[in-house]
Amino acid sequence: ATDFRGMRGSPSALRAVRSVLLGAALLLLSLPAQGWVNLPPEGRSRSQVRVGRWPMPENSTSHYGLGGGIDFSISADFCNQIMPKFAENFLFSTVPNPIQYVSCEEIHDSIMRAMQTWSTNHPWINFVNITNGCRLEDGCKPELEILTGERLPEMTTQVAAFVEHNPRGKKKFKFDPLSTAGVQTNGDWAYEHARMTFTLDICWYVDNTFCVGFHQALVDFASTTTVVRVVLFILWDIAAIVLAFRFGRYAISFSRGGWDAVSVEMDRTESKLWQSLFMIFFLIAPPAFYFRVYVPCVECYDFEATVAHEVGHVLGFTHPDEFPDLDRAVRRPMSKETCEYESLFDALEDEAIVYTNDIPDVNDWDVSAERVSSNGSVMYSLTTARARTCLTPNDLDGLHYLYPECEERHIRAPPSLCVKSKRNIGWLRLGVTIAIPFFLSVLIVITVSELLHRRLRRRASSLKLQEAMLRQAARRRISDMEAKQKLLKKDNDQLRRERHSVEALTAALQTTLQSKGIDVSSAGTNPQSGRPQTGSHKKKVSPAKAVSPSSSEHVV
Repeated sequence: ATDFRGMRGSPSALRAVRSVLLGAALLLLSLPAQGWVNLPPEGRSRSQVRVGRWPMPENSTSHYGLGGGIDFSISADFCNQIMPKFAENFLFSTVPNPIQYVSCEEIHDSIMRAMQTWSTNHPWINFVNITNGCRLEDGCKPELEILTGERLPEMTTQVAAFVEHNPRGKKKFKFDPLSTAGVQTNGDWAYEHARMTFTLDICWYVDNTFCVGFHQALVDFASTTTVVRVVLFILWDIAAIVLAFRFGRYAISFSRGGWDAVSVEMDRTESKLWQSLFMIFFLIAPPAFYFRVYVPCVECYDFEATVAHEVGHVLGFTHPDEFPDLDRAVRRPMSKETCEYESLFDALEDEAIVYTNDIPDVNDWDVSAERVSSNGSVMYSLTTARARTCLTPNDLDGLHYLYPECEERHIRAPPSLCVKSKRNIGWLRLGVTIAIPFFLSVLIVITVSELLHRRLRRRASSLKLQEAMLRQAARRRISDMEAKQKLLKKDNDQLRRERHSVEALTAALQTTLQSKGIDVSSAGTNPQSGRPQTGSHKKKVSPAKAVSPSSSEHVV
C-alpha cells in the first residue's frame, strides 16, 4: 500500500485514488496481471502517463535523493512493538518460547536483506542505515522513516504495512527530477521523503525457507489446509480414544481396589512402553504442529517479503494485480539506446515498453515471455504466501526503466541477483514446539506413576510388617501350645502310672481275696443299689469250707 499525500490535484480525487490503491490490497489476485505498474496510477488516460521517482542530485557531492543512497532510520521502539507479533517467539499463544528465534538484530537484518533485493540489482539504488545517528524521537528527518502505527482510515484490516510519500505537512512534490541516466525528466514527480509504517494487529514470521513448502502446497492444491486438519484430527482422535480407554480401566480398578489396584493396572499398561509413548506423542504433536507451525506459516505475513514489497512502493512501484490496464513490459530491454528517454511516455511512444493488454503476440518480441509476465512479482499485493523475496524479470525491467542506466556493463540482465540465507529455524521450532510438551507430559506420567508405586511400596512394606508381627505372634502362640502340650503329656503320663499302680494294687487285692475265698465280683458294692454291703448280709460259705459251729475259724 502507498499514499499520495502532497500530490497536486483535487483532494477528493486523490483520496479516492488512495482508497482504491490501499483498500484493494490482498483481495484482487484473480485479475490478469501481466507487468509492472508505476506510481501513481491515478486513473489518468495513458496519454497522460506520469511517474514518481527518487532524483539524482545535480551536485555529485550532495546527498539529496539517490546521492549517497537513500538514508533510513528505524524508530527506537520498532523492535519492542513488533517482536511480540512474531509467532516463532511463542510456544503457545501467550507462552514465550524458551528459544527466542527472532531478535531485534534479526529484524534489522531482515530489513537490510529486503532492501538489498532491489539495491543489488541496480548500481544507483542504495540504502544507508543511519538509525544510530538519526533518532526519529529526537526530531531527525531521514529520507525514509520506518516505524509502527495505525492504518489510515480508508485502509482495510488486511493491510499489513503501507508507504506514504512526502508525508510531512502539505509539502508539494517537485517536478522534473534528474534521472539516473543524467537526463532531466519531463513532468515526473520527485520523491524526497517517505514513511514506511507496519501495523501491529497481525502476526509475522521470518523463516520463509521453512514456510515455502506450505505455500507451494496451497498453490498446487487449494484444499491443503483441509487435508492437514483431517489427517491431524484423525491421529489426535485415535490417541485420545486410547487415553480415554486407559482412564476407564484406571477408574474401574480404583472402584474395585483403590489406588493399589490402579498401581497394579499401571504396571500392566506400562509393560508396553512404546504404546504409551506413541499415545502421548500423538496427543501433543498434531495440535502443536497445526497451531504453532502450520497456521503461522499460512496465515501470518512474511516479514522480509513485506519489507521488500514496501521498498518497491518507496521506489515508485505499485500492485500489478490491481491495475491490469496499466501493466507494462519491455519490448526493448534497457540499453544505451533506450536509457535517455525524458519520460516514461517517451518510452511508450517509442514502443521500447508497451502496455501488456495491447500485446498482440509475445512470441514476436525479442524478449522471452517471462519478461512480459509479472507472475510471482514481489509487488503483488498478497504478501502472506510469498515463497521468495526476489525480483522477477519483469520487476527487474521495471526497475531499469524507472531508474535507467546507460552503461550496459552495469545493467543487470535477468535473472535478478537474489542471495537469501536459508535459516530453517522452522524445523528447530517444530522440534521444540513438540518436544517440550511431549517431554513434560512424559515427565508428568512418570511422576504420577512413581508416586503411585511409592504408595504401593509403602503399602507393601506395611503389609510385610504386619505379616512379620502376625508370624511372631503365631510362633509365640505355637510355643505356648507346645509347652501346654508337654505339661498335659506329663500329667497324662503321671495319671497313666498312677492308674497302673491302682490296677496292680487292685489285681493284688483280688488275688488276696480270691485266695481267701471271697467272691470278688460281688464284694465291695451292692449290684442293685450300688451301696456297700454291711455285715447284716449273709456271707456265702463255700460248702467245701463248711465247718462246725465249734470250729475256731470264722468267716470275716
